[in-house]
Amino acid sequence: MNNINFETSSDFEIIDLGIQDITVYDIEVDDTHNFFGNNILVHNSVYFEVASIVKKRWADITDPKEITDLIDKFADEEAGPYIDQCYQELSDYLNCDVNLMDMKREAIAESFIIRAKKNYIMKVLDNEGIRYADPYYKMMGIEAIRTSHPIMVREALEDLMKIIIDGSSDELRAYVCKFKIDYMNAPLNKIASPRGITDINKYMNSDYTRKTGLTIPGHVTASINYNMLINKYKLANKFEFIKNGAKIKYLPLKQPNPIKSHIIGFIDDIPSEFGLDEYIDKEEHFIKTFVKPLESFMIYNGWTLSENTLLDMFGIGQIDTITRAVNNTKTVKHKVVAETTSLF
Repeated sequence: MNNINFETSSDFEIIDLGIQDITVYDIEVDDTHNFFGNNILVHNSVYFEVASIVKKRWADITDPKEITDLIDKFADEEAGPYIDQCYQELSDYLNCDVNLMDMKREAIAESFIIRAKKNYIMKVLDNEGIRYADPYYKMMGIEAIRTSHPIMVREALEDLMKIIIDGSSDELRAYVCKFKIDYMNAPLNKIASPRGITDINKYMNSDYTRKTGLTIPGHVTASINYNMLINKYKLANKFEFIKNGAKIKYLPLKQPNPIKSHIIGFIDDIPSEFGLDEYIDKEEHFIKTFVKPLESFMIYNGWTLSENTLLDMFGIGQIDTITRAVNNTKTVKHKVVAETTSLF
């Protein structure tokens, strides 16, 4: 790359794009998650718990802001220099011309629950030196922020993630019970899952039926079912067919049903001419899109939505949360209390 004096060069123009709401992509590499970009070694963040340090050094301090200041100072004056020293020793050991390894402090969080890689919730007090007047709840990769989830469900899950971090099981139960009522009474287009459609012609015959011998993605099957019914009931003058590039929504169907399929898609609403309203399986969709994602985080508090009837038969009021969580990523959230409570 040629050296350019950016102060004097006229070979480029700086354009202010303002604030934009666009999709960005996070690159990662398997295993070590490290890779070189423009000759710079890039990596994902790593996290470590400093609760033991806080307890040992500042046990008598209770103010979160003061503790955050102390952790920030510890990271800047002790942890950071030590990591730099280790990288330099590694560089010397490998006989490198220059040490290119570098780490900077990112977030200071009060609570941090990791469900999987790049899949967590974090109560952030300070992020790269920016101190929040009120804690910021950072959510990465979870259903509460996924566009593939209904907005109604995402908003509820976001509220509940905060309750899991800061609230009580009673508060969570009350919220879920009320939300289930709202969910079951909501219009179908509010609870349906959104998806984008590509390659529908790969799986659909010219008469809008499904091709055989192919494994068809669920949302594509839902779209083909919609097109088939539009064609069957001659509704093309009222509703458009689903094509490549369309944004659709879909819902599961109870079985057996008139179209002999497990799913139906639509663009805005399900046409009444389909006669499928009574076959929409709201309960299954509620469990899949809301209950299961919620329970996957509740487990870290020892909370559960459904009663374990077998344990109740023998008068056992608690379940072994360690056994249930054996295949889950560990959490740094503390004060785990196990309890079993029936919600529905």
